[in-house]
Amino acid sequence: MRGAFLRRVGEAALLVGFVVATCFVLIRLAPGDPFYGPLDSATWSAEQAAVQRAQFGYDRPIPEQFLRYVWRLAQGDLGWSHARGQPVAEALATALPATALLITSALTLAFLLGIALGAWQGWRRESRLARLTDLASLTVLSIPEFLLALLLLIGPATAWGWFPTGGLRDPYLPANAGVLLDRLRHLALPTLALALPIMAVVMRLQAGATTAVRDAEFIRAARARGLPDRVVLRVHALRNSLIPALTYAGVQLSTALGGAVIVEGIFSWPGMGRLVVEGVGRRDYPLVAGAVLIAAICTVLGTLLADLALLWADPRRRRPS
Repeated sequence: MRGAFLRRVGEAALLVGFVVATCFVLIRLAPGDPFYGPLDSATWSAEQAAVQRAQFGYDRPIPEQFLRYVWRLAQGDLGWSHARGQPVAEALATALPATALLITSALTLAFLLGIALGAWQGWRRESRLARLTDLASLTVLSIPEFLLALLLLIGPATAWGWFPTGGLRDPYLPANAGVLLDRLRHLALPTLALALPIMAVVMRLQAGATTAVRDAEFIRAARARGLPDRVVLRVHALRNSLIPALTYAGVQLSTALGGAVIVEGIFSWPGMGRLVVEGVGRRDYPLVAGAVLIAAICTVLGTLLADLALLWADPRRRRPS
């Protein structure tokens, strides 16, 4: 058990290193650099831009740049953000809490509702309402994520005025005057846009797994003891059908991080997604590399947590091979 865990940690570290190295190389192979834009300005000359490139080492070969980056990274230095004019660590520290709030809310909503609705749907597979729920989940999956976010923005926010159109909070709201309610109203639509596609997949996985165990021998034995259906579903069927959904949870953090780039842009959410888009557009090498590093670490940690959840749901995995 301990050896397997240490092996997974080692594999995770290698994966993070590979992702960061790939991003580091790809963004440098793209045309331009952090000092390409100012060349269009009359206040910058080509000589001044060359001096800046040399100062930050962008005139060096890519392998040498990467080794210097790793050395600074080992000292806790993520570099300087040229787009923001501040250390990358400070820029990420400002944006990370907003993204963490959005993704945590979306994943919590998606998995709680997805597992609950999927278990009910699989348990009542033949009912008309269950079939309608299955059709609704398939409809959500057929809508592109950006279009779903735009529909939520156009309908509940713009046309009906139920929710704010964007941002993290109302800048004109006095301090301590309904701050929590205002934050929830701003959070609602971005969370829903990010959660609905994930919830639809979780529902379908959970429904299929619940249907598979519905007629199992241990379920028939529980019913024979006179237990109500809701108790059989909650106590016996649910835990034994969680494995597909929990396995899917291991890869969903990376999916949610990718979706956050779209959702944050549409709803003007001040998180890492918008930061990455700004960094890519301005060829801000250190900012993009730092954001990718944080995203890779979070994804790996999410996968490890999903593995622990699988150990809880399936005791057979705890046995030494």
